[in-house]
Amino acid sequence: MLTAVAYSAERLLLSPDWRDAIDDVLMHLGVAARVSRAYLIQVDPPDTGYRATQLAEWCAPGVSSQFENPTLRGASLADTGFARWIGLMSSRATVHGVVSTFPEEERVELTKQEIRSIAAFPVFVDGEWWSFIGFDDCVDEREWTAFELDSLRAAAGMLGAAEQAGRAETRRRDAEIRYQQVVEQNPAVTYTESHHPEGGRFTFISPQLHELLGSSPDLPLGDRDWWWAHVHPEDRDEVQLANRLSFSRGTDFDQTYRMRTADDSWAWVRDKVRPVRDEDGQILYWQGFLVGVTDRVETEERLREAEARFRAMVERIPAVTYTDHVGSDGITVMGFVSPQIEEILGYPPQRFLDRGDLWFEIMHPDDLARLRAIDAFNNSDLEPFEHEYRMRHTDGHWVWVHDRSTAVLDENGELDYFLGFLTDVSSRHDAEARLREAELTFRTMVEQNPAVFYIQGIDPDDPTRSLTRYIGPRAEQLTGVPVEEMIADPDLWRTMIHPDDREMVFEADASSNTDGSDRFALEYRMIRRDGITIWVLDEATLIRPENGAPYWQGFQLDITGRKEAEQRLQDAHEHLRVMVDSALDAVVSMDVNGVITGWNPQAETTFGWSAEEVVGRSLVETIVPHAHRAAHSEGLRRWRETGEGPVLNARIEIQGLHRDGRLIPVELAIVPVAVGEETSFSGFIRDISDRKRAQEDLERALEVEREAAVRLRALDEMKDTFLQAVSHDLRTPLAAILGLAITLERGDVGLLPEETRELAGRIEHNARRLERLVTNLLDLDRLARGVLTPAFEPTDVGDLVRRMVAESDPSLRDQVTVSAESVVVPIDPPKVERIVENLLVNAVRHTPAGTSVHVSVAAIPHGAMILVEDEGNGVPHALRERVFEEFSQGTDAPQPSPGVGVGLTLVRRFAEMHHGRAWVEEREGGGASFRVFLPAVHPEPAAPLQPAVSFRG
Repeated sequence: MLTAVAYSAERLLLSPDWRDAIDDVLMHLGVAARVSRAYLIQVDPPDTGYRATQLAEWCAPGVSSQFENPTLRGASLADTGFARWIGLMSSRATVHGVVSTFPEEERVELTKQEIRSIAAFPVFVDGEWWSFIGFDDCVDEREWTAFELDSLRAAAGMLGAAEQAGRAETRRRDAEIRYQQVVEQNPAVTYTESHHPEGGRFTFISPQLHELLGSSPDLPLGDRDWWWAHVHPEDRDEVQLANRLSFSRGTDFDQTYRMRTADDSWAWVRDKVRPVRDEDGQILYWQGFLVGVTDRVETEERLREAEARFRAMVERIPAVTYTDHVGSDGITVMGFVSPQIEEILGYPPQRFLDRGDLWFEIMHPDDLARLRAIDAFNNSDLEPFEHEYRMRHTDGHWVWVHDRSTAVLDENGELDYFLGFLTDVSSRHDAEARLREAELTFRTMVEQNPAVFYIQGIDPDDPTRSLTRYIGPRAEQLTGVPVEEMIADPDLWRTMIHPDDREMVFEADASSNTDGSDRFALEYRMIRRDGITIWVLDEATLIRPENGAPYWQGFQLDITGRKEAEQRLQDAHEHLRVMVDSALDAVVSMDVNGVITGWNPQAETTFGWSAEEVVGRSLVETIVPHAHRAAHSEGLRRWRETGEGPVLNARIEIQGLHRDGRLIPVELAIVPVAVGEETSFSGFIRDISDRKRAQEDLERALEVEREAAVRLRALDEMKDTFLQAVSHDLRTPLAAILGLAITLERGDVGLLPEETRELAGRIEHNARRLERLVTNLLDLDRLARGVLTPAFEPTDVGDLVRRMVAESDPSLRDQVTVSAESVVVPIDPPKVERIVENLLVNAVRHTPAGTSVHVSVAAIPHGAMILVEDEGNGVPHALRERVFEEFSQGTDAPQPSPGVGVGLTLVRRFAEMHHGRAWVEEREGGGASFRVFLPAVHPEPAAPLQPAVSFRG
């Protein structure tokens, strides 16, 4: 029996129309229940007397059909003896039992139908008794078991759910029809597109495509390439790329571009597409809107777009069957939940059986409070429960459900349990909400729009006249005449036209009604009731319904402000012309292509051309010097593409070309001027020849004075720096040598041989420091005088560096690690030795105690690289050039510090003398990495080496 009920539920709830499945369902239920006859009888509402009409029937072999029985062809149940059944079934009770025990007035008809035992179950739809499903046993007087009654009652519930779903589907189709009507009246082209990562195919395009482009919607539906072939070639690549990115990423597509119309002109359109997704986030299809925006692009005016979004998702989910049992403590527990609960809410049925409070826990708090406020969950109330509320799905979203529950009584009339049916009605709620939103949007658009919307019919007696049938509430604000008055007198609008414009307007009205045109657009004046004259823009479209007379649907927009602005602009132009003609500066105007459109008298004086000679000619071929013509043309091209120019709205000095070929220094200011749809450029030009000559004389005198001051200041600063460094750095080692020598000279100091050698070594160390200092200063002087020239010879740089480290001071040598390859390049060995010596001394000075100095030589492309690296604090990026300057020391040099700050200067100068370079970088792991590059090939000397030349890589 349960198998038959489950099969029936599936057939009824999943079939597009339950009527297609009812015969099969009755057969399965009848066979499973072992009855003679199964049928469905519809019961009309009470105001018709509860008339019964049999809709479907199944009979076992040998059992007579009751389809032709007059009692079941619209007769009243009360008149045929079944008044008791009306009372029972309208309160959701079941009629069942042996016919011989029924009242006499019922047995008469039931006996005629050869029924010995019967079970009939009411079917409720939308809370109303709609029909009942019956099962006859014409063989035995059987007593129906509780299991049989529960199973067949469940089937009745499923049938009610199926009818409920069918009615919901009918309402959904009605909503779709209303949406299609809205789409067809919408000025935008509405379309849908299938989903594909590279861009799908069109599945629907509204008829407005013909109005926008003059093409039939069938063309792009049949050929996707048609669309791209009609996109402007300059826009096509960008739009196709944006289309592919949107479709592959699942993001909105919003592009403005040009499309070819049927008359081979170009129309600007705004194409906006967004994905429509299911509840799992998967893209179902793409919904698009195409709006003509040619006027907005060309006039740079933004028009309000009306976008309608439509999203249709209808899920038909089988109803959930459940039972609630009330315990002795009054608490309700669930006895059974069908598997469909997991499809609707995501929870397995066992979760509700294990937790009796889960049902109320996932119910929306607002709905739970509302139902408790009306005591809807009172277990003692045996009236049917039928409500809609929200429940939270396992993924967090809310599901609207329709819950119908009926009290099932036992044989003693006591509550046995509650039998309920739960169906998902989220799609209906969503559709109703969208419908309300669409209606509100349309109403708000009409009532709040500054334009006056109207509908005019064509006078059947005089087709040259249009009569007002509807006009929006904004009409009174525009004209001062109440809307009711204009509706009452359809001809009243004609009297409000300005007398000077009436002939033109009436002629245009008559022509549009009779020449087959579908569009009307005109600007004219009207006289308000208060006598004020206003300008209006009147546009309308002829609507041709299939079953009715054509009519005009249009709007009027107050454009008085725009007309007044146009007049003021015309007056301003005249005033500006007088000002330009009397200006002391040359004023030259040109269009966006560089053609001269204006030339005032001062321009004739400045450049030698008359206005008659230059107006209409290109500016670039008249007063633009040859050297600037390419830049002038490029600037105009860039402005046309981007609307930007580097010299606009700024005052610059440049040269102009006189008619006689002279170059004139001028002061120039260029200002773009937008007038209506056109943009031009006005140039204000002043001849500054006299001022430039005076300025150049003054600048030459100032430059001579400035250079002399700089040279003197540099010499003074170098002198102070040199004296300060030398006075300190010569005195320090001399003082050490003097002190140590005195110590050795004294005879009263008993020194051991080791101590004597140590003192002598320290004297030697300080003497070498003095020698390096003096040598560096002498080399710097010879470099400055240009008397130091290199003598290159092939040398193993690696061997030279190893020898230099080995021969260095023991205190220095102990800190140095060497890794030197053998690299032979042409060098001046003494100069390279000085490079290595100065880098080692500099590294030891800046290396913390206990750390190492790393020296390496490596062969690199085109030469050899010497690296001297320390583990100190490194050289900040801002000082990496400054440390190579004369008399400059690093910020972390110890105090007092030996040297006058010329060691690194000589390193760089000697490197550059070798046509190489010296620089410093950050060492990996911390510290400074000083690097010297010595090239393998030297250029042929073209002139004596200059002392101040600096090589930069």
